[in-house]
Formats: sequence, structure tokens, C-alpha cells
Amino acid sequence: MALLSAIGAAALVYAGIMGRGLSTGHPEPDIAVAVVMFSVAALCLAMLRRAVIQLRSGSLRLDEIGFELAGCRRERYLWREVGDFRPALGRGSVPVGFRVGPPKNDADALLNLRFLGGRDVWLPDNYAYRSEELAQLMADWQTRAIEH
Repeated sequence: MALLSAIGAAALVYAGIMGRGLSTGHPEPDIAVAVVMFSVAALCLAMLRRAVIQLRSGSLRLDEIGFELAGCRRERYLWREVGDFRPALGRGSVPVGFRVGPPKNDADALLNLRFLGGRDVWLPDNYAYRSEELAQLMADWQTRAIEH
């Protein structure tokens, strides 16, 4: 990742220099080279962003007791303590959130719920599912686990 970000930063700097014509001393810079280098920089930064998201999201493991978010931080939730799985409002790939226990007489928790879309926790990734499908999958697993 460090190499990728270094290549992206170097390409971006070179594109800036070429765009101003400072490296060659010509009054008319080579715009085509600057555009190509800027494109390389943008591609490297996009790949770096995706790599960071992938490392951060890790994996989602479901079982009969609950589920575990494994990534840079591990978190375990029990099915009986969570609920109300819903995707965020929006289009495209939006995160899926859920509630962890009802906040009882806790003004800070109620205020956080109001500003976080009514959810305590958001899943860090959709794990190759559409948001609605993942929310339904989580709700189905919870229903089966609680019924047994």
C-alpha cells in the first residue's frame, strides 16, 4: 500500500509540474502527459482507497448465537441484543445499520440515534450483497436464531 500511495503521489506531483510547464521550461506545457499522469495518480488513489476499505471491513461471520465483525477491530454481537437491520437512506451501495438494545432513559444515546439514522452501529461493508439483501439476510438469521 505504501508503494501504491508513493506512485500515486509522484504521478500527481509530476502532473502538476508538467501542467505548469515548470519542468521543461517551455511556455506551452505538454498537457497530454500531464493528463495521463493525473489519471495514473487518480487510479492509484482509488485503488489505495479500496484496499483500505477492504482491510478495514474484514469479514462477517454469522452463527446461531450471533455474528462477528472481524477486521481491524473485532466485535461480537448476540442476536437477542440486536435488531432492526436496515440500509441507510440513499442510492447505490449504502451501509446497513442495526440497533443494539433499546436506549432506556439515556439522553445521549437517544440523541445519537436521532443523528445516526436511528441506528447504533453500521456494518463496515456490504460483503458483495446489495444493501437490502444484506439487511434481509441479517434479519432472517436473527429470526431463526431467536425462534430456536
